[in-house]
Amino acid sequence: MRTYFTAVIVAVGFILSTLVFAQDVADHVKVSSTPDWVNVLPQPSGTFEAAKDTKVGYRIVDYQTKIEPTDQVTFRRFYKGLNNSQALEDEGTLGITFDPTYQKLDIHSINIIREGRIIDKITPKDFKLFRVETETDKLLYNGDVQFSYAVTDLRVGDGLDYSYSLTGRNPAFKDSYFLRQSQQYSVPVETFQRRVLIHQSLDVHTRAFNDGIIAKPKTAGRYKDYTVLKKDMTALIVDDDRPAWHYGFPTVEFSSFESWEDVGKTMEEYYRLTSADKKAVWSIVQEIKGETDSQEKQTELALKYVQKNIRYLGIELGEGGYIPRRPSKTLAQRFGDCKDVTMLLMAILDGLGIEAAPILVDTTERAKFTQTLPTTFAFNHVIVGATLKSKPYFLDATRAEQLGDLSNLDQGTYGKGLKIKAGSSRIIDMPLKEYKWRKDFEDIFDLVSDPDKIVFTTTASYFGQDADSTLSWYRNDGLAEVEKVYLNYYKDFYPSIIQTKPTEIDINDVAASITFTSYYEIPKPWTLLEDDNLKQFYTIPYELRADMPEFVGADRTAPFTISYPKKVRQKLTFLVDENWAFDEDESEMKTDSLAYTYNAKFADNVYTETSTFESLQDYMPAETFAEVMKKLNQVRDNLDTTIQTNINPPTGWETWSDETWNYVAVFGLGLAAIISFFFAIFIKDFDAEWRDRLIMHPVSMKKFIILTIATLGTYQIYWFYKNWQWVLTVRNEQMWPAVRSFFSGIMNFALFPRIADESEGKGYGWYPALALPLAFLFFAGRVLDRAIARIDTMPDWTALLSIAGIFISLPVAMQIKRINADHPDLIAQNSKFTWRSYGLIALFFPIASLSYLGCAYILAEVITGKDLV
Repeated sequence: MRTYFTAVIVAVGFILSTLVFAQDVADHVKVSSTPDWVNVLPQPSGTFEAAKDTKVGYRIVDYQTKIEPTDQVTFRRFYKGLNNSQALEDEGTLGITFDPTYQKLDIHSINIIREGRIIDKITPKDFKLFRVETETDKLLYNGDVQFSYAVTDLRVGDGLDYSYSLTGRNPAFKDSYFLRQSQQYSVPVETFQRRVLIHQSLDVHTRAFNDGIIAKPKTAGRYKDYTVLKKDMTALIVDDDRPAWHYGFPTVEFSSFESWEDVGKTMEEYYRLTSADKKAVWSIVQEIKGETDSQEKQTELALKYVQKNIRYLGIELGEGGYIPRRPSKTLAQRFGDCKDVTMLLMAILDGLGIEAAPILVDTTERAKFTQTLPTTFAFNHVIVGATLKSKPYFLDATRAEQLGDLSNLDQGTYGKGLKIKAGSSRIIDMPLKEYKWRKDFEDIFDLVSDPDKIVFTTTASYFGQDADSTLSWYRNDGLAEVEKVYLNYYKDFYPSIIQTKPTEIDINDVAASITFTSYYEIPKPWTLLEDDNLKQFYTIPYELRADMPEFVGADRTAPFTISYPKKVRQKLTFLVDENWAFDEDESEMKTDSLAYTYNAKFADNVYTETSTFESLQDYMPAETFAEVMKKLNQVRDNLDTTIQTNINPPTGWETWSDETWNYVAVFGLGLAAIISFFFAIFIKDFDAEWRDRLIMHPVSMKKFIILTIATLGTYQIYWFYKNWQWVLTVRNEQMWPAVRSFFSGIMNFALFPRIADESEGKGYGWYPALALPLAFLFFAGRVLDRAIARIDTMPDWTALLSIAGIFISLPVAMQIKRINADHPDLIAQNSKFTWRSYGLIALFFPIASLSYLGCAYILAEVITGKDLV
C-alpha cells in the first residue's frame, strides 16, 4: 500500500544524501559574458507609458535558444520597471530553477537601472542554491535546484535588468528537441524577442496556434535563425477556466519529430524487455499461474500484485524522469514511478503469455495532446495496454488496488495515447469505460412515521474510479471518519440531524462499486407558516448540484472547462400517507457538453424526484457558453424541493384533491351551461319585433366582452344561436339554429363567410378576407380546448391558449355591429344588461373566478420559471 509518510522519509533521506552536491554553487553556476551568438537588444530609454499604472513594467522580454545536435542553450533576459513597493518584494529576489544533473547556469548580468545609470549588482559570494521540489504532493522528486539571489539596494522606480543562460539537454532525448513559445502575455511588453537557432543538420517542424507567428528562417552560419521581434506589444486578456489544451495566447512550436511514430522509436529501446527482466519476475509469474488458468484472471492478479506491493514514489533526476528502471530494481526497492511499475507489470504479463505494451498518455490534455507537434514532452504518464482475445485493456499500475474484475475495471479517461511497439508505435483510441452511473444517491425521507421528526436514510453508491478513490478513503481513514464527514456534510442542510445506526458498507469487488447506507433522524424539521396553516420541509439533490458547473459570467472568447467525466443520479424519495398529493412532472436539458434530466412521480404514497447530470466532454464552447450557462443557472435555481402540508388536519373542501376540484369545475361548468340553455329557450324571441330590421344579431362590444369573460365563452353559444335564428326567421332558410350553435366549431365555417356576404359593402373592409381564417382559428381553439381537457401530458401553460381562444369571435361581433350602424337604437335594445344578464354573470361567477385564478398562477410560473403552487 502507498503510505505518504514512508515515501517522504525515503525521499528526504535521498535528498539529504545529495544536499552538499546541490548547494555547491561553483559546480553549477558561474558568471560569464553574454555569448557571441546572442542578438543583444539595446537598452531602452525614456519611460514605458503603457505600463505606468502596473506593478511591474516589462521593458524587455527576450528568449533565445540555440539547438545543437547534442546540446541546447537557452538565453533569457528580462528588464523590469519596478513601479511600487510590492514590485520590490515580488521581483527583488531572482529565482532560476534547473536540473543540476545535466544543466549548467551562466549569469551574464544583473543591473539596476537608476536615472540612466547602470549599476552592476553581481556578487557571486551571495549566490545561493536550494533544493526545490514542486511535485512532492504527487510523490515525485525531480532533484531540481533553484539559484537564488537577493538584489540589494533596490528602490521604487528602479529598473532591474538581468540575463542568464542554461546549457544542457536531458540525455534521455538524445538528439531530439521540442520548444513551445508564447508570443504575447497578459501584460504589455515594450520590446519582445523570441529567437530560435537550429543547427542545419537537424530537422525542423513548426506549428502555430492562435495567430502565432513563425518567422521565415534566415541563415546564421551553421544555423537556421527564426526570429520574431515585436515593439510595444499590448496586453492580451484571456479567459480564465480554460481547458488545459487551450493555450489562449499566440503560441508556436518547434520539434525535431515529424510523426508520432518517430517519437515512439525514441522510446522503444527504453521499454524493451530483456531476459534479465523476465527472470526477475519468474517466481511471481509461477505464483499467478498456480492460482488460475484464465488469462483474464491472471491479468487481474498481475495488476493487483503490482498495485499492492509496489508503492508509488518517483525519483526522477535527469534521465530518470523519462527512462524506466529495470523490474529487478523496482522489486528490490519496492517503490517506483509510473515508468517503473509499467515495466514491472509488462514483464509479469509477458511471462504469462499476455500481449502488453506501454502507452504514453497525458492526464491533463487527454486526447487533445495530438493537436501539438509530435514530441516526448506531450506526455506526463505511462500505463500498460494489454490485449486479450483481440480486446484491449488499459491498466494503470500506479493506482491503489482497484475494484472490479477485468470487464468492470476503471481504465482511465485519457481518450488517446501513444502505444510503444517496436517498429509500429502509433496513436490509439482509448474509449472511456462506460458505467450506468459513476455516482448514484438516494435520500429517503419518512414523513409520516413520527410527526415530530423525519426519519432519513441515505444510500451513496460509487462506481469505477469514484469507487476506487472512495474505497481508498475508507480504508485509510476508517469508518468513524467516514461517518463523521457524512454527518457534518448533512448538518449543512439539516442542522438538527443525528445518526441513529452505524453506516452499512457494501463493497462489490466484481462490479467495481462501493455503497454506504447511513441512518439518521431530523428532529423538528418543519418550518411553520401558522397564518397559512402550513409546515414546510426543504431539501435539495446536494451531490448532483455539486457536480454541476457554476455560473461565472456570460462573455467568453475561449472554451470553458468543466469536470469530466461526471455521471451522477440522485433520487429524493418521500414516504407519505393518503393526506398528501403531488404533481408529476418531467424536464430535460441537453447540449454537446452536458445533459440534465428531472422526473417526478407519485404513486402508492411514495413521491420520488429523480435528477441526473452528465458531462459529455471536458469543455463548453465559447460560442454557446452564455446560452448554456443561462439554462444551467435556471436548472440550479429550481433544484430545491419544498414539501408542505397542513399543520392542523384540513376539513371539508380543504381535503379535496386536484382531481376532485377538476370534477367540481366540470360539474359546475356543465350545470351553469344547462341552466343557461333553459334561460335561452325562455328568452329566444325577446327581439322578435325588430329582428327583421337588422342584419344578424348585433350587440355592443361592452356586453359581448363582459359576458364572454364572465361565462368563460359560454355566452357566445347563445350569440351564435341568435345569428342562426336570424337566418331562419328573416331569410327563411330551413335549419336548426340550436344544433348549429352547439356545433359552432364546424358550423362557423358557414357562418363567418355568410356574415361577409350579408355585409353588402358595409362594415370593415378587412373582414371578408379574414372570415375563413377566423373560422379556422375558432375551430383550432375548440380542438385545443378539448385536447387540454383530455390529455394529461399537455403543459399547464396551454390553458392560457384555451382562455385566449374565446376572443377569436371578437372581430366577427365587431363586423356585425358595424354593418348595423344605421340602427343604433336597435343595437342598444339588444345590448341592455337585464336581470337575465346579471343572473348569467352570477351563475358563472364561482367557476369563472377559479379558472382565471388558476390561469394567473400559470402565467406567473411561466414568467418566473418557478412552481408557485
